[in-house]
Amino acid sequence: MAIGNRQSAGSYTAFIHWPFQRENTPLGQAQEWDVDVHGAFDESTNEDVLRGRVVRMAGAQEYLRMLAIARLFFDNIASLQSSWVTMGPKIGQLAMFFGANDMGSVMMEENVVSAAGTTYRLSEREICRLIRDAGWVPAQRDQYYNVLRRQDGADSPDLVRVSDPPVRHVNKIDKKFIGAAPGIDDGNDRNVRVQLPLLGGEKSGD
Repeated sequence: MAIGNRQSAGSYTAFIHWPFQRENTPLGQAQEWDVDVHGAFDESTNEDVLRGRVVRMAGAQEYLRMLAIARLFFDNIASLQSSWVTMGPKIGQLAMFFGANDMGSVMMEENVVSAAGTTYRLSEREICRLIRDAGWVPAQRDQYYNVLRRQDGADSPDLVRVSDPPVRHVNKIDKKFIGAAPGIDDGNDRNVRVQLPLLGGEKSGD
């Protein structure tokens, strides 16, 4: 976990907690904890667990639970930041329902978690959209968390029409089906396993 910059003596600007990223680190070679293999982690007698050769990574549930506890405990810290950088945009959006009131910012360069293999990136438009879709009004702030501008007008980055919107490309199998569903393609050809009927096309058989 990391606590944000101190604005003045005895106070903190923000609290930001990041789950540990083990990729590209010595712990990246350790085994992932499996309850069926290693038993209960905290009470395990497994030799690999006791010697630190097994790691238990914090998932989205533990991350959100810790954020909610932090909101209750740190009643003297106004801003809790959602870590979409490590958890991804959807968990970052969900974090606002668990106590976060800040989505960070567009990063020009990031060398901390990216060195460990985390590569999430969001544009200003995407950050504003995630906040608005969750039910809040996005706002721009400075490094001291002073609000500079509320994005509540038609010129908000997520409300301005994009002349060339990004599209996801899928492979067309034939006249009735397309290939791998957008968002689940890992680079392998899944055309045989994942087939989506085209709108207006005939339904596939069982």
